[in-house]
Amino acid sequence: MSDMSFFFTIDNIDVENKHVLVRLDMNSPLDPETKQIIEFTKIKSYVPTIKELIKLDSKIVILTHQGRPGDNDFIETKSHAEHLSKFLGHPVTFIDGIIDSHTLTQIRNMSSGDVILLQNVRFLAEETLERPPHVQAQTHLVRKLSPLFKAFICDAVGAMHRSQPSLVGFPEVLPTAAGRLMETELTNLSVLKARAMRPYVFILGGGKLKDAVDYIQTIINNKAADKIILVGLVANMFLAAIGYDLGRGMTYLKNKKAEALFPKIREIMAEHDDMIYLPVDFAYLSNGERSIVTIEDLPISEPLMDIGPETVSTITDIIMDAGLVVMRGPAGYAENPLFREGTREIIKAMAKSNAITVCGGGHLGIIASELGVRDKITHISTAGGAMISFFAGKPLPVVDELKSSVERYLHER
Repeated sequence: MSDMSFFFTIDNIDVENKHVLVRLDMNSPLDPETKQIIEFTKIKSYVPTIKELIKLDSKIVILTHQGRPGDNDFIETKSHAEHLSKFLGHPVTFIDGIIDSHTLTQIRNMSSGDVILLQNVRFLAEETLERPPHVQAQTHLVRKLSPLFKAFICDAVGAMHRSQPSLVGFPEVLPTAAGRLMETELTNLSVLKARAMRPYVFILGGGKLKDAVDYIQTIINNKAADKIILVGLVANMFLAAIGYDLGRGMTYLKNKKAEALFPKIREIMAEHDDMIYLPVDFAYLSNGERSIVTIEDLPISEPLMDIGPETVSTITDIIMDAGLVVMRGPAGYAENPLFREGTREIIKAMAKSNAITVCGGGHLGIIASELGVRDKITHISTAGGAMISFFAGKPLPVVDELKSSVERYLHER
């Protein structure tokens, strides 16, 4: 049993020389042009779990996802297998399938110590639907794969806030344990949350717009923050919702179907604008260089790509007075070095702060390393939205299933 005493770990279930299904979250930042993985923290973080299972002669089959349908980073997982193999120093076979007969046969024929990585699990349409665990247990994915395995290991820290078949369906039908990363991450986050002093500050950026609105509502409902700072696309969406014309940026928001969220955003801002901070200046590309425009001078003909210096100054002051700072997602278009400035300055401020500081998501870890301040951030999580959900007090379906699996397994014994 884990130190948190509510879920099993690898120590508590029999996986020796057994077929074991392992759910990871190797969803990684990609180069937008080449679609190559450019940051490997998530993939490396799973080496301890997989190595331990190899030593136990388990027959290991891995499920993971990359991106979402329709997004630029929605690609197959072949390169993930190649990189994982390199970091493990052990062969990882990629199979371009998930529940087809050829894939099932290859799983049945595995030998002890074999490692297989299946195709991107989100290539299955049913995987993108969020439903209760007992419903997910009846999906084709779970019904086809589960009879081949003796145990399920969930190490998908970055997806523990999702209720998708590969995450919550298998624990309904298989003995389930947390992997080593899940065990460590939940322990660390719990300790930090218990230690933190007010004021609590959340900084939300990145491109997952609907998720961001949900997080903000949960944070407010649970009184989990004293101040919420919005940056990047999330901030642009809020500004557009309350009436600002963002010029070309409006087209991008329409393409992301952000307008459907505007009524909810207006409702949030009408009641809580005193605790939500929005940018007052922005960076954009002009003749190949970074230029600044204030909110009073909008709209302009170019898209807004980062926050400006006045906004950075305000955020820095808030960080310096905080007891806890939790950040998810970059403040600008981090793939372009010209528009990393806002994120870099926020991370510098977090590194200097006396607050407990937590960053989530791939780009923030990259930038902290570039700045040489990674060790000055209290915790850099491999999770983004899941980490925000944890601090916001939002239910985590995967954690709930880990708990339920203990009850089911002990009852059956």
